Amino acid sequence: MKNLLNLFLSGLFFLYPILVFIGLRYIEPIYITITILFLVFIRLIILHNLNNFPLKRYVKFGMILIVPIIFLGALYKEYDTVKLYPVIMNLALFIGFSVSLRSNATPIIEIIARKMQKTKNDFTLKATEYTRKVTIVWTIFFICNTLVSSYTVVSGDLEVWTVYNGLISYLIIGTIFGIEYIIRRRVIKND
Repeated sequence: MKNLLNLFLSGLFFLYPILVFIGLRYIEPIYITITILFLVFIRLIILHNLNNFPLKRYVKFGMILIVPIIFLGALYKEYDTVKLYPVIMNLALFIGFSVSLRSNATPIIEIIARKMQKTKNDFTLKATEYTRKVTIVWTIFFICNTLVSSYTVVSGDLEVWTVYNGLISYLIIGTIFGIEYIIRRRVIKND
């Protein structure tokens, strides 16, 4: 049941920009704000119970940070604060990925790759170096995505915000992930 609820909430957060667009354009903004706050609280509870999610503390930090921002926005009838969710989450992921690049830490992509790998063999030096480079690529992506998402918020254009945060950024993420996954399988397989 918990996995099903988490999957459902993940789908809702994937559709977050469309929900915000509909909420700010066609519904009383306070209702979408309350709904989003409720969904964030539920997601935080589920996230708290996930044990093998390597970015858990950073995503949790982002979600905890967004709650007072959206709440204060609702309090002052500044409902555009709901558009800050992608900005905060990209920033949280940037922090999580960049912290994993410290010399004494395991890069996030290596952690993910090891979990996805069926065998428990240790990675070779080449595979470890590769996952570090890919973590750098994702770190750069997340800071760039934070900046572009921020621009879409301050532009004031709801359509631009929705298209970028609800379509373009997901296409970029999917493309990077797909290409990287294919290359990673070859790098790890050939070692």
